[in-house]
Amino acid sequence: MTAVPTGAHWQQLAVLQGASLFLLATGCAMAAWGLYELYCARRSLAWPAVRGKVVRSKVTRYISKPTRWDWEVRYRYEVNGSSYEGYRVFFGGTVPISTARAIVSKFALDSTVTVYHHPEKPAKSVLMRGANKFTYLPFLAPLILWLVGLMLWFLH
Repeated sequence: MTAVPTGAHWQQLAVLQGASLFLLATGCAMAAWGLYELYCARRSLAWPAVRGKVVRSKVTRYISKPTRWDWEVRYRYEVNGSSYEGYRVFFGGTVPISTARAIVSKFALDSTVTVYHHPEKPAKSVLMRGANKFTYLPFLAPLILWLVGLMLWFLH
């Protein structure tokens, strides 16, 4: 004879399935963002190049998260007589502090750089075109979320 599920059991099951669906949906949203970043990275291989100048280059620590670091590189460039200021070095996710420092060193303040811009939307630009390992990193988190979500779904 099997036990009849109680109200508490159904409530626990609903919480597990709700958490599972949330994790799966969040993973899908993150994967969609990652695919868009990868798409843009691949498209940037065909973007035209112009010369630009770095106007800001620094590594900063988050005040709210003292173990988290961020980097900022801003550069100015011209396309067809119009001036633009870009901030994107490459397409992809966050980087470790050692990489952030290397990026800031490579694109030092006042240095001349090659800027690759979208041919129809020149305000969209990068300093390093194509994909790199940080372009693929956004796919790791969704994979983990999907695995945990599926485990919760089938846990009952």
